[in-house]
Amino acid sequence: MEKACKLCLNDVWIGKNMEKYNENQRSSSMVRIKGYHGTCSFAQESIERYGLDPKKTKKRSDHWLGQGVYFFLQQDQARWWAEDIAGKYWNHGSVALVYGADIVADRKYVKDFREYEDVAQFQKWAVELLNSLNEGHEAKPKFTTEKFRGLLFDYYKTEYNIYVMIGSFSKNRVGYALYDPREEELQLQKAIMKTTGIYYQEVQVCVSNSACIQNQKVEYVGEVEVI
Repeated sequence: MEKACKLCLNDVWIGKNMEKYNENQRSSSMVRIKGYHGTCSFAQESIERYGLDPKKTKKRSDHWLGQGVYFFLQQDQARWWAEDIAGKYWNHGSVALVYGADIVADRKYVKDFREYEDVAQFQKWAVELLNSLNEGHEAKPKFTTEKFRGLLFDYYKTEYNIYVMIGSFSKNRVGYALYDPREEELQLQKAIMKTTGIYYQEVQVCVSNSACIQNQKVEYVGEVEVI
């Protein structure tokens, strides 16, 4: 009987410590992602001098995942974005550029909203924050959806030292797809997507700490792929 109890206690001790070990493993594991940043040649001098530095990015209130350097996971999406930027009238004379880079960070500094646990943690924090702001205040601040989203993510990053944020966004139209409906077909496509629940899924990575961006190099210039 005594031996059995010792075995039971030993099993409990091992179980608890294995849980702690697994939690430590999850919190200390490194995340490594290959990302692609689309821009134009007018930004090249600054990038070559300072690197892809979040502190050098243009401040915007409507960033999807807050302030930082943005990456796609697929090079063709970054090419499309770069060609679009280079085609703007204020960038006349520039050419499209795509930088490839390794995004490296400890998992505890990463929020990946493709993972349900990360979504749940963020939602819990956001609900508690908004409830606390609403308490005792009749007049509430008004934000557009885009501006509020960026502000919320930036605050969350500051609160929890998040350096890398990954989000998957549903879109009903993208410029890089093989099929691009005519305007008269677009409303029908939107209706089909709403009915079926099938949308284009675009993953973006926002990096707010330059130390997480490593081994950057130009991989695409205009119509030329750099080998």
